[in-house]
Amino acid sequence: MGAVPAFAPPVPRPNRTVLIVSLVLGATLLLCCGGGVTGIGGLVWYGYDTLQKDAVGTVEAYLGDLQAGRYPQAYSRLCAEEKVERTLTEFTGEEETARVTEYQVGSDIEVDAENNWLVTARVARQGNSSRQETFPVLFDDTNAAVICPR
Repeated sequence: MGAVPAFAPPVPRPNRTVLIVSLVLGATLLLCCGGGVTGIGGLVWYGYDTLQKDAVGTVEAYLGDLQAGRYPQAYSRLCAEEKVERTLTEFTGEEETARVTEYQVGSDIEVDAENNWLVTARVARQGNSSRQETFPVLFDDTNAAVICPR
């Protein structure tokens, strides 16, 4: 009849190569997707923060120009629609009458129904007490911030 082996053959070890490769690829894919989402989120936040700083900076520069009597520079910070409605001479006359003596620009920005960024500032004008004024800021075709009072 047949010979009886002296010992049983060894049990084959399971091949874990597929499991290890799958885990490594899955972890790499998860890191890449997570990093991509984080990167895109960071870019969106950076863009928004930059636009917000530009809007606040434009209003600060505008009010600084008005306070210092630099009316042509302040006028150049207005949107095209406002420049069509008022000439530099009219603008200068109006702003000289109610000259800005003090101002403090806030850092909070709101957005109105027309997607204008609204920057608020506490402004004191000659002959008046300090009051809060709102400055609508738009971004023109070159992505430059301009003030467009309505």
